[in-house]
Amino acid sequence: MTPATTTSAQGPVPTGRRIGEVARMVGMSASSLRLWERQGLLRPHRSRNGYRIYTDDDVERVRRVRHMRSQRVNAPGIRRLMPEPPRLDGAGRPAPDGPRLRSLRLAKGMSLREASRRTGLSASFLSAVERGVTGASVATMA
Repeated sequence: MTPATTTSAQGPVPTGRRIGEVARMVGMSASSLRLWERQGLLRPHRSRNGYRIYTDDDVERVRRVRHMRSQRVNAPGIRRLMPEPPRLDGAGRPAPDGPRLRSLRLAKGMSLREASRRTGLSASFLSAVERGVTGASVATMA
């Protein structure tokens, strides 16, 4: 399979590989890579259609995470040892992230429970988004 080139709503996405190809390259399952993404260890780009696109740097990060997991380092430890570089939006500015959402919620004087009640999302999910442990799709946030 050849590397995929695509564009997203934020502009061009770097040339890369889809999740199945990366999984085969590093000798892992695609479901493990999805789990690591939910745990905040990986952050591949997304195509306009939602496909995960891994750049060469992302593939190298997968290899490093795999090595650290083989040494029995847990996900929070890996996040501390290998901080994720910030993703930029199409204009080159840092993309909004959890800490910004938390500051907006607190500026309105809203607790997690109140935000949960108003949004219909669980307080634990909102907390995870704010801590950067997980991300939220546009559909979830709409």
